[in-house]
Amino acid sequence: HPSQGVSLGDTVTLRCHLPQPAAWVELYQDGLLRSYKDMDKHQVMAEFSLVCVKLEDAMKYWCQYRVLEPPGISEKSVPIELVVTDHRYSPPNISISHEKIVEVGTNVTIQCCNQGYGGIIFLHKDGHSAPLQHQDPRGGGTATFILVAVTPADSGTYRCSYHPKASLFVSSPLGDSVTLEVTPTPARPGRYLPPFACPQYRPWRGETVKDKDLANLVTWAQEQGFLKAPLLIFVAEEWRDIGDHVWDCVIFGGKDEKLLKPLRYMWHAVANTLKAI
Repeated sequence: HPSQGVSLGDTVTLRCHLPQPAAWVELYQDGLLRSYKDMDKHQVMAEFSLVCVKLEDAMKYWCQYRVLEPPGISEKSVPIELVVTDHRYSPPNISISHEKIVEVGTNVTIQCCNQGYGGIIFLHKDGHSAPLQHQDPRGGGTATFILVAVTPADSGTYRCSYHPKASLFVSSPLGDSVTLEVTPTPARPGRYLPPFACPQYRPWRGETVKDKDLANLVTWAQEQGFLKAPLLIFVAEEWRDIGDHVWDCVIFGGKDEKLLKPLRYMWHAVANTLKAI
């Protein structure tokens, strides 16, 4: 709690609901024990608070509980993903292919632009806790979502967000909205709105990084076949390719997955600084 809209600095409460009393409950963060809580025989819920949420807290969490009679440990709970909104990222832009009112059966296209940060773009509808659709527009910053043969149930307000490249559980703020109204009767002739051009991103400035973390990222990138020439360290396109490789390693796992989780924030700082130059 809250289940969505968590921003850096917020306090989040994670609740573990038990099917039976337990001796204690353990909270795991991405496979590592984060905290545990002793329980009394009448308790069937344990609460864990994350105070002043940081980027490092944006991960998967799950619970397990232990009983003494007979001794044993439960299966893992269904994991939850703590997605944290980082307001340093620019909100995405959005456009819709038709005017506000459309007729039942129309195909409506919504486009979202992620300001050049890469990663996955999500389409949200007000009143729904989970995104409706998502895309990873590799090689571009614009996702195209199609609402096929719309019905009155598709009426509502739509917005977009994106998870920056290599940050699975970090989100941009929600962007501006577009409103769709689907009428069961023929609507007045509407004007088709062509897709918009993705505007320039607004880069971060004044990034501060640790020398050790930067050195670790550069060393890893060179081991992967990047930064073969010294001047490439100042080329934004080279770092974009490095980011694609980081993204693949984080998603698909492998021996470098744990190393890259703290370094992906360093990659963002480098990439955004080069964009600002």
